[in-house]
Amino acid sequence: MGYTAIVLAKESRDLLIKNTPLDDGWTYIAHHMTVNMGGHSSGPMADVPLGTVLDLTVTRCGGIPDRVVAVSVNGNFKSKNETPHITCGVNRSVGAKPVESNSIEKWHDGIPALKLQGTLEEVH
Repeated sequence: MGYTAIVLAKESRDLLIKNTPLDDGWTYIAHHMTVNMGGHSSGPMADVPLGTVLDLTVTRCGGIPDRVVAVSVNGNFKSKNETPHITCGVNRSVGAKPVESNSIEKWHDGIPALKLQGTLEEVH
């Protein structure tokens, strides 16, 4: 099963990675903001054509200590996630997975309000 997401442009991914340094041994993800699991036609952005370029603004950062780091984003889009976010990195040495960012409860200000762009896509 795939998912529908706003997949970051290379320049936006590079900018996000530059502004979210991770500890040694962590793996950068910084790939997409999930809209919904499954196909585009069943999701909250079904009325927006695939291939549409959308703007996202980083608003806060959060994480689960020693496991996952993410940034929350806002913009003219919808997501089934309570807090739309982009997983920046995971600590695979402890078995962490990107999906754990859905469980982040504490989000903090203090990160630059980065302007990112991505394309609405189905990812398989």
